Amino acid sequence: YSSWHPNVVVKVAMDRHGIGLRVVKQLSDEGIKTNMTVMVTFNQLYLAAKAGATYVSLFFNRARDAGLDAVRTIQEIVPVLERDTESRLICGSIRKPEDVEEIVTAGAHVVTITPKVLQQMPFHQKTEETIAEFDESWKEFVAKNKLKLPRQNVVAPI
Repeated sequence: YSSWHPNVVVKVAMDRHGIGLRVVKQLSDEGIKTNMTVMVTFNQLYLAAKAGATYVSLFFNRARDAGLDAVRTIQEIVPVLERDTESRLICGSIRKPEDVEEIVTAGAHVVTITPKVLQQMPFHQKTEETIAEFDESWKEFVAKNKLKLPRQNVVAPI
């Protein structure tokens, strides 16, 4: 797969027997970029990074589902990765926009966001209310001053 394009990164799953770690080590030794995935603990992330994974993937909400403090894991692993390895931390298993905020402020290098969550991120009710107030004020201003405005093209949301 890595021969297809320089941007291809081979995903390898963590497993309890260390087979994935051996695969990552071999691929790393061959100069092939890897993303070790399906991890929920500091120890898993650390082992993957030391094996040579280009990216180590924390499944953020699955870690939480297991009763772990995923934010703390990010805060603790990132300095270690940056000090001792070339690995970058990816966080996935994102369920809501607030997860992105927590992950980014905790220091993760990359966040994978589903289209559903990405579409929710620009929204806030207060923003919508404020826009409606601005529009109403403009309409009142135009009516009060009897202005004739040229017709404007409206840009549809993305």
